[in-house]
Amino acid sequence: DGSILIVGSGPSGLATACALGRQGIIARIVDSAPGPAENSRALAIQARSLEMFDLWGVVDNFTDKGLPMHGVRMYGEDKKLMLHMRLGELPSRYPYMLSLPQSETERILIGQVERQGFKIERETRVTSMNFDSEACIVILENAAGDKEEARFRWVVGCDGAHSTVRELSHTEFEGKEYPQQFLLADLKINWPLAPNEAHIFAAPDGLLACFPLPGGYYRVIANKAKGDVALLPNIEEVRSTIAKRGPAEFEVDDLLWSSNFSIHARLVESMQRGRVFLVGDAAHIHSPALGQGMNTG
Repeated sequence: DGSILIVGSGPSGLATACALGRQGIIARIVDSAPGPAENSRALAIQARSLEMFDLWGVVDNFTDKGLPMHGVRMYGEDKKLMLHMRLGELPSRYPYMLSLPQSETERILIGQVERQGFKIERETRVTSMNFDSEACIVILENAAGDKEEARFRWVVGCDGAHSTVRELSHTEFEGKEYPQQFLLADLKINWPLAPNEAHIFAAPDGLLACFPLPGGYYRVIANKAKGDVALLPNIEEVRSTIAKRGPAEFEVDDLLWSSNFSIHARLVESMQRGRVFLVGDAAHIHSPALGQGMNTG
């Protein structure tokens, strides 16, 4: 029997592998995608996550690449400062939130799990799963269509919000979708605001949140009217949104990536069902505010 199968090699699956590897347990990792994340996606790494990376011996890889965020400033409808939350008082060796694109987080963790002896099997998906009190019987299929029946003591589903493992384990994912739609964009912003803090504006027509990224870039999140989600936000839409809700002085340039998204709030009835565990977005999805999603995973 194989010992453990990890399904999904995003941050949650890689963190699971790192933790097991520290105990001398080498699991099998499969992922349906051809490669790791290429876009920034999640970006906030909290103090406790950095402490775990320190235990795993990789924290310097993160702090060398990332941008420390030392606070969050919130502005009211008149664009005056309402709240300044400083993170320097956190009782940690890392009293800040580290801003780093998820693609870089995955690259660092992939290097760590490979050093521990793991190998990620890409373009390999779970098509069937049955389990009893003794083991899980799984059918794996690769990109060529070859199928393999394998037996594991445990299966860990880290395969995201549309988790196949969750579906095959017949675990309910109860919750709802919020009515708001949001734009998301990574681009350069030049303005007089503190470059090492997040800035959140509550304007009459909606919310604008700007989180610093390394290299003078920002992650911009703003709610928008329901529209055609096939049309990705362009730089003019982002510029117009900042002009309406943000500071008077700013310039934008070099749009790296943009997307539309909506928010769900869903939670599994149990994170364990027999010999199957559900981790990260496979178990819980919610607002991305202050970076809880990737860190809880």
